[in-house]
Amino acid sequence: MKKYINKTEKILNENVIYLDLETLGLSKNSPIISASFTKENQIITYVLTNLKEEIELMEIIYKETRDKLIVTYNGDRFDLKLLKYKGEKYNINFEFKSLDYYQVAKKYSYLFESENLKQSTMEKFFGLYREEDIKGSQVIDCYKNYLEPI
Repeated sequence: MKKYINKTEKILNENVIYLDLETLGLSKNSPIISASFTKENQIITYVLTNLKEEIELMEIIYKETRDKLIVTYNGDRFDLKLLKYKGEKYNINFEFKSLDYYQVAKKYSYLFESENLKQSTMEKFFGLYREEDIKGSQVIDCYKNYLEPI
C-alpha cells in the first residue's frame, strides 16, 4: 500500500475528518482501492498496490475515523454504507457520526438554483474550484494500469 500526503494551508478541526473512497465498482462487493481523508493540515491518500491489502486499509480507516465526525459528499448512501459492509466482512465495528453534504444540498435545494446536485456542480456553485485530473468513470481503468504497468 502506498501513502501519499498533501499539505494544506488550513488547520483543520481534529474532531472532523473529510473522507472519500474509490472502488472498483458500485456494488458492496467491489474492492475499496483508495481512501483519502484529512488529518491536521494534511490530506492523506492510501492506494492499494494489491487488492489483498483491503483489510489493512479498513483498519487504518477505522483508526482514523473513530470518535470523529465524518464529512462526505453522498457518503451516507455510498462510502459509509460500504465501510459498514466491509467492516462486517473483516470484523471491524464501524460506528459513525456523519455529515453528508449531498443530503444537506438536497434538503435545501429549493433555496438555490442549480442544474443538479453533483459534487462538481455544488463545488462551482459555492466557489470551490479544483483541478480534476480524471473523471470518476476512468478510475477503474487507471487503477488497473497502475497495478499492471507496461
